Amino acid sequence: MFYSSAYLRERKGRGWIGVLSYKDENGKWRKKEKSLDAKGKREASKELDKWRDDMEAEAESASILAPAETVIDYVSRYVDTLEASGSIERSTVTVYHAMLKHIDGELGSLRLESLGAESAQAWVNSMVSNGYAASTVRKAFNLLKAAMTNAEDTGRIVKNPLRTVKLPKIPKKEPNALDAAQRARLVSFLDIAAQTPVNLGVRLALFTGMREGEICGLQWKNVDLESGVPLLNQP
Repeated sequence: MFYSSAYLRERKGRGWIGVLSYKDENGKWRKKEKSLDAKGKREASKELDKWRDDMEAEAESASILAPAETVIDYVSRYVDTLEASGSIERSTVTVYHAMLKHIDGELGSLRLESLGAESAQAWVNSMVSNGYAASTVRKAFNLLKAAMTNAEDTGRIVKNPLRTVKLPKIPKKEPNALDAAQRARLVSFLDIAAQTPVNLGVRLALFTGMREGEICGLQWKNVDLESGVPLLNQP
């Protein structure tokens, strides 16, 4: 039902006004009002019901005539909105666009309202059987679920169908740390090797414990050369 509620408002002895409440495409509550001809409350209620039925029929007709929005249409628009608002990092935008390709493969052409738990589970199972890593499956699923949560919150769909979908477990990584002898051999190699960016990165990782992304993101402002200490919390 498009109009979630209907009620009467009296005009201080001058009759009644009918009020219909609904959510717009952005999830905000809106109202439509109409001055009713009836004088008594009982007749006004009947007129309100008739007006609501007419408005519901008009909304349903508009929905049928409007182009059907597909899953990939909605998710793409969701990502574009996040990007335009600056609410996600550019690196996240890149990941999301890569995940859109996975969503488009089997679910993209479905009407948004037709997406159900069974079709979503079949899509997840298909990605697993096609050899995609569990982390990739989860990234694609999380994007789709976030978009569907947004669709539910804004009244675009009644209920997010992905709440019961089962995901593959991410396998635990076996520790691959160097022992003392291996670290010593590596340091000996770095001492005689050319000072390339890669070797410098290896040395930083070995002596600071920094991750690859942290090392690649280092800038001169992150180092206090006078004190000889890193300033890793600098923006």
